[in-house]
Amino acid sequence: MKARVVLVVEQSGSIGGAGASLQTLVCQPAALGSYRIAVAFATGGSLADELTRQGHSVTVLPAQGWRWWRESWVDVVKFVPTFPRQIQSLFRWFQFVRRLRPDLVHLNDNRLVEPLLVAWVLKRPILIHFRNIPSRASVRFLFGQRAFYGLMNLADRWVANSAATAADIEPHARVPVATVPNGLDLAGFDRRAALAARPAKPRQPRVAMIALLNRWKRYDLFLEVARLVRLTNRDVVFSIVGVGDAEYTAELQEKSISLGLESHVEFVGHVENVPAFLDTVDILVHTADPEPFGRVFLEAMAARKPVVAFRSGGPAEIVLDEETGVLVPSGDLGMMADAVVRLLADADTLARFGAAGRHRVEVHYSADVYRANVMRQYDQVLDPAAGNGPRT
Repeated sequence: MKARVVLVVEQSGSIGGAGASLQTLVCQPAALGSYRIAVAFATGGSLADELTRQGHSVTVLPAQGWRWWRESWVDVVKFVPTFPRQIQSLFRWFQFVRRLRPDLVHLNDNRLVEPLLVAWVLKRPILIHFRNIPSRASVRFLFGQRAFYGLMNLADRWVANSAATAADIEPHARVPVATVPNGLDLAGFDRRAALAARPAKPRQPRVAMIALLNRWKRYDLFLEVARLVRLTNRDVVFSIVGVGDAEYTAELQEKSISLGLESHVEFVGHVENVPAFLDTVDILVHTADPEPFGRVFLEAMAARKPVVAFRSGGPAEIVLDEETGVLVPSGDLGMMADAVVRLLADADTLARFGAAGRHRVEVHYSADVYRANVMRQYDQVLDPAAGNGPRT
């Protein structure tokens, strides 16, 4: 059987949540069955370079801003002089897709419009991945929600990364919507033998939050939780792991000082080897509300670390309360701090939750499960007999 070509388009060539899911999808080409994947990035970066080194078909084709995410008309006025470059970019994408002639175009997020318009014009079947909750976006679609979803409905099928995301977008869909949770390559987290052979070293308990340093992640709440935990346990180290908004980072550093936490909070920055860092962590705490999915929950659970988070969005679906971690009502920082204190005082529960989390990821969120679920969506779009075939 001739392989069917899927063009997967991703905005950023750097490794982030969406990029990590793309890497999980393509990491074992032999497991893709009748599909062959080509990847296109709108910007270059470490992920694009890594996939190229691994022998994948990778193209970097700049997009000039047809996202149309604008906060005000002032932004649009600034945008107008660049319009000729927008047309040029659109034409380049048209040439690229027409030359490749993919059987399916899979937009790995819902931000880039050039490949969406081009695929629609060329009558290529389209699948769009939603990895955020649009109604909670930090910037608004200037021309209105109707215009945004009008573009999105040019696709043949939408895929949401969680039930929370699906619930947000389904009222606007004129196409089928499926939910496919992200997956995780577990190979890097299989470190039990190495850990068992390593002599134990005394260290302070560590509680970490790992995410982009953006305001909507609510690291400020993480610092408030740290303050409350220290009222009971003054030996805990709190790690803020990630990079992002420099202004927000400076605000967090000032806040940690104002709360008297400067000697107990560490700003770690970017961590290249997340599994190795998680070896040094006792509990992962996450204070975004809602988090659309949260790949970091899978990473923590794969590393056998309990998760403490709000009972909303992705955490409410991924974390089993009092089995793989603790879920607390949205905004209840006191209960979150109490959960951290309780778990740190109970090594048996830490180990039990960690083992249960690892098992849950193996069963429900492995790379194999994710890959199979995505290919099932490809089948649904490309097989007219399934009732959801492509446009004619």
